[in-house]
Amino acid sequence: MKLLILAVIFLVACLFPVFTKYMVFILPAKSALYDCDDAALAMLARLDALGVSAFPVVGNLGETGEARSEIDHAWVIAEIAGVQIAFDWGEPWLDRQHYEGYPITRGQLLEYVEFDLKEAHYER
Repeated sequence: MKLLILAVIFLVACLFPVFTKYMVFILPAKSALYDCDDAALAMLARLDALGVSAFPVVGNLGETGEARSEIDHAWVIAEIAGVQIAFDWGEPWLDRQHYEGYPITRGQLLEYVEFDLKEAHYER
């Protein structure tokens, strides 16, 4: 039953990505204090609640074979029914670029989020 529910969510996500982003996973829009690493962390929490295995990835969607120094974005790859699906800002992505990049730990992702919070505090 759980697999069927996940399959339906994925199908709806592919057909109506805005529905998935704002209704299923309820992710806020990008702002000065909420960026891609925050969205990836929130997405991991949503997927955990559904019992879906997932891990964070960092990379540069504008580059192929980017070096670690070129990383500028974070997203999540989930395994649903044995298939890896990339989720970026709550939307599923099937393009090749979202499957490149560097897998990181949840702890590393949390460090990125905490760093952003410290930077935002100093900019005030």
